Amino acid sequence: MLDVDREAPELRALATYYAGRGGACWVAGEVDGMVATVPEAAGAWEICRVYVHPELHGAGLGQRLLDVAEAHAMAAGADALVLWTDTRFHRAHRFYEKHGYARTGETRELHDLADTVEYRYAKAVSGGPR
Repeated sequence: MLDVDREAPELRALATYYAGRGGACWVAGEVDGMVATVPEAAGAWEICRVYVHPELHGAGLGQRLLDVAEAHAMAAGADALVLWTDTRFHRAHRFYEKHGYARTGETRELHDLADTVEYRYAKAVSGGPR
């Protein structure tokens, strides 16, 4: 459940939204998948909106999208990558952990219609861990 206008108005213009924050957004196919990345603080970049159509899970699209976003962030000088993922998305947790991300112990509540709580994950790409 999602109230786009109240909870995520950026969905109406994703490329503009991420470009305006100094980041980028990529969409695969007819929205078979997507990913975005934006600079955070102190050299970290956030990986956002990692979505792959359920029929394509396990086909490598998620890996390719993650690779694109990570490469973009690192080329821009990222020394760490962070992301937030719904506590209910166990498959996503395994995916991120397989690709070098570690749960930090932080959580956040989005106070949205779906009562979303998210875990924070991080991955050092140069320098020390975050």
